[in-house]
Amino acid sequence: MTMGTPTNARNASHCSVDHDDSSHVYAAVLIIVAVLGLSGNSVALFAFIFRLKKRNAARCYCINLALADLLYMLTLPLRVATHLQGGRWPFGDVACALVFYVFFMSLYSSIFFLTAISVNRYLAVVRPIQQWQDGSRRAKMLCSGIWAFTAVCASPYLLKGTDTIGKDAVCLDPQVDSTLRFVMSNVSFVLGLIFPLVIIVFCYMSILRRFNLGPADGGSNARGRRGREKIKALAVIIIVLFMTCFVPYHVVRTVYLYLRMRANGQSDAGWYCQQANQMKPLMGALICFAAGHGCFDPVVYFFYSRHFRSFLGRMLPRRRGAVARDPRAATVRGDATFTNSRAAASHDNADSAAVQDLKPRGGPSGEDAAVPPRGKRDQLQITDNSPSNSFQSFTDS
Repeated sequence: MTMGTPTNARNASHCSVDHDDSSHVYAAVLIIVAVLGLSGNSVALFAFIFRLKKRNAARCYCINLALADLLYMLTLPLRVATHLQGGRWPFGDVACALVFYVFFMSLYSSIFFLTAISVNRYLAVVRPIQQWQDGSRRAKMLCSGIWAFTAVCASPYLLKGTDTIGKDAVCLDPQVDSTLRFVMSNVSFVLGLIFPLVIIVFCYMSILRRFNLGPADGGSNARGRRGREKIKALAVIIIVLFMTCFVPYHVVRTVYLYLRMRANGQSDAGWYCQQANQMKPLMGALICFAAGHGCFDPVVYFFYSRHFRSFLGRMLPRRRGAVARDPRAATVRGDATFTNSRAAASHDNADSAAVQDLKPRGGPSGEDAAVPPRGKRDQLQITDNSPSNSFQSFTDS
């Protein structure tokens, strides 16, 4: 595959891209991103493929998100080497095209997989009946469609290799036709950022509304509260990822490409070129932020999948006696520490009422009659769409 460089890209625009003095800073940041991203996503991928055998939609989305992150992390050594050489690209045209192709394909695949995770949580909580009807097969089809869509949309970057500034070959600022690249940027801004972000906000707003409008006892028990906290944490993490890693990069990239486009053949090209060069360090920093989302995706797996949390719990060493006992379970077993200490139980705001209700009494009456024995409680099945069962479906993903 032979890739040519446009002969008039530099001369027509009269806008040469200045070298960025922050290259070594970018290299250090990308090294940290590569280490954290490779280690975190490798552990997650190993867990989901070889240790977690439950085949459901959650597992499918997590596997594909980890693959998307790892695919881009494998290209970071080339970017680091380039930054350490002051922006010079020694690896040739094909490698340059592949790095940018993988970057955009991985970036938008990750965005779409995060959106799919949010939709999956929405279905599990708001529409649990639809969620469990062959969800794994539909998830595989959706993931295949995401990979195919992003691979096709990023394909124009395969047509462009390196450019030349003076005597140096560069790859970090590819000179695909500026007008075409600006159009591609606007399309990806709408389809790859705004559209997924709207879906994510809708999903989590609907989930919170579902909990707020549900029966008063739907999330009052300890397990319901834990489920509520996990779903809030997942919502915050995904939205923060978008607002810190994706939104700033897309906004600044659109402005930067607009300035570069206006610098081509315009009478006032010098002003646009100057503004573009002033934005160049900011663009480099935001590319590092966009790449850094792969470091935080393992946190998404933690709050999204109960099985992944269990896997990490088995991996981490535990100190003897460091694990706190559950007051509810301790009372059912007749633990004297909780049954004989009403004052200690009152300090546990989450489970104090449950501790008092579960204290042994002469016979079941009132609310005590509604609490089944521990063995039977574990065997209860989800039979309706109440918020308590929605929490159950969330924590069992």
